[in-house]
Amino acid sequence: MVSQILSLAAKAKADIESATTSEAIDDIIKGFLGKNGGLGEILKGIKDLPDDQKKLVGPEANKQKDALLSFAEQKKSALAEAALTAALETSTFDPTMPGKKNLNLEQLGGLSPFTRMADKAVRVFEKLGFAVWDGGDIVNDFENFGALNFPDDHPAREMHDTFYVEQGYLLRTHTSTLQYHILKTKDFPIRAIVPGKCFRNEATDARHEAIFTQLEGIVVDTNITVTHLIATLELFLKEIFEEDVKTRIRPGYFPFVEPGLELEIHCLVCHGSGCRLCKGLGWIEVMPCGMIHPNVLKNAGVDPEKYSGFAFGFGLSRLTQLKYAIADCRLMYADDPKFLGQFQ
Repeated sequence: MVSQILSLAAKAKADIESATTSEAIDDIIKGFLGKNGGLGEILKGIKDLPDDQKKLVGPEANKQKDALLSFAEQKKSALAEAALTAALETSTFDPTMPGKKNLNLEQLGGLSPFTRMADKAVRVFEKLGFAVWDGGDIVNDFENFGALNFPDDHPAREMHDTFYVEQGYLLRTHTSTLQYHILKTKDFPIRAIVPGKCFRNEATDARHEAIFTQLEGIVVDTNITVTHLIATLELFLKEIFEEDVKTRIRPGYFPFVEPGLELEIHCLVCHGSGCRLCKGLGWIEVMPCGMIHPNVLKNAGVDPEKYSGFAFGFGLSRLTQLKYAIADCRLMYADDPKFLGQFQ
């Protein structure tokens, strides 16, 4: 019976060697394993063999089967490679040819001003040594509020300000939700940014959208001060706007920082004369910021007596408006070819 198996396997291998298609190889394998004239039929008689013969026939059958299946796969791969080579030889397409140098990319489209700003902001912070983090849009109450020192009666917790999806879960109102997880790594010094979508239940106007993209940033190490915060943000703004930007710092309140600050810049749309974007004030707030509150550090298991840090956040649409003198942020989401064509 062993000799029958060897003979059957040898014939099948020879047939596979001469096959010219994968389909033909599959038919040969089916014939080899089949119950009519194949390995299956031979093994029907194994029950009538002496025990010492059974110990030889079974392992040999499996050995030949595995060897033939492996050989069949090798043959299929060789046929596929040969077919590809033949197609390339007869094709007029040469994959080694360089691309067209005079291709007009403007005819193919381009990046929107918002996308340009988002990409540039991330690149600037990466050059400053910041790692880029990402997280989900749906978070729990602790990540969005509790870990960031929001009191239970803070208005941001109310339905009129926040989209709740089910008990205890909500659409994040800021990308600060990852601050807790970043701090938990305790991989000091920490320099991280978190760009991403945020959701707030508010009316749409020239400066606000219910869905917007925010970039949060934190730095934590020993001996971090407000001086480091201001220097970092002013350097970032200079890189973004490619000029020295007039800034001012005002006090502000945010539960997760102490002291809380608001960085404002001279309006680049009206140059201080007053417009719709800056509400006639000549100045516009772009970056709420401050030193990370000791309670936020404690919530993540970081010792506030040893470590300090700063946090900041800003809407990318606001910077885009200032960079490209766009008075109404809704224009950036309108898909108007005439508007978008100005920035190509």
